Amino acid sequence: MLDQGTKDQQIDEILEGTWGLLDVMGILQHHDAVSGTAKQAVADDYAWRLFVGVENNNEQYFDVLTERVSAMTGGASPSDGWYQCFRTNSTYLDCPVASMFNGSMNVAVQNPSTVDMLAVQFSMPKGTYKV
Repeated sequence: MLDQGTKDQQIDEILEGTWGLLDVMGILQHHDAVSGTAKQAVADDYAWRLFVGVENNNEQYFDVLTERVSAMTGGASPSDGWYQCFRTNSTYLDCPVASMFNGSMNVAVQNPSTVDMLAVQFSMPKGTYKV
């Protein structure tokens, strides 16, 4: 359990990352970014800013995710951290799950939609799994 000072620091870090990402989202609302008419160097800069914004949020996101998964599972969380796949509708070949699989794996699925989902389906390498 985190003490109040640690929680306050964690909240501050999350908010700092969130505001940074919101700044990037504001930049990406520029008419050249939305329409795709920006020069290649500018489009590359847009992509870089978005990547950096997401990466800056990942550390705080993974800390909170680890805390929540540990609370829900009674302490089970990955010892070597989390890996995020940035591909939509991808397979284990697109996001190298097979190369990281060492006999035990935690999978956390986030639904960013406002529509509730009762099930999730994803591909895994051939094998026997205990879920």
